[in-house]
Amino acid sequence: MDLDLIKAYQSGDRSAFDHLARKYIPLLVGYLRSRGAPCHLAEETVQEVMVKIYRHLPTFAPTVSFAAW
Repeated sequence: MDLDLIKAYQSGDRSAFDHLARKYIPLLVGYLRSRGAPCHLAEETVQEVMVKIYRHLPTFAPTVSFAAW
């Protein structure tokens, strides 16, 4: 499913990124919170990560899973 969304995004479907973000933002925030990060810092960090993903997703090549990338 992730790969289908990434391909859709790379083909111009910007809404595909929204689907990825809805899936991964809660997971990333939860992970950071479980590691002791305060809520505001976890959310801020995830926001920065999502901006970087948005910028670099056009060059993503599926040599690794999206979750690992």
